[in-house]
Amino acid sequence: MQPIEAPSFDTWTSLFLFATAFGIFLFFMLLGKHKRNLPIAFFVLAFSLILLQYVLYWTRYQFTFHYLVLFPHVCYSLVGPLLYLYFLH
Repeated sequence: MQPIEAPSFDTWTSLFLFATAFGIFLFFMLLGKHKRNLPIAFFVLAFSLILLQYVLYWTRYQFTFHYLVLFPHVCYSLVGPLLYLYFLH
């Protein structure tokens, strides 16, 4: 039985975490603009949360934050309808 490695970040996961933080920042910037931008703002948020889950998986922090494991499945389900709403406008 192999011991579980300690959670850690490397260069790539740090870059992806930075992209996640930028996506959340962009979400708040789009949220403050016109009401027309709401679907794309929530699309960016959903994509950022999916990317955050990947970062948690790659860094092995998903065992620390185990309550976030199923959250991206909600985001997977929202991506299609949010894009549809955005293209409707």
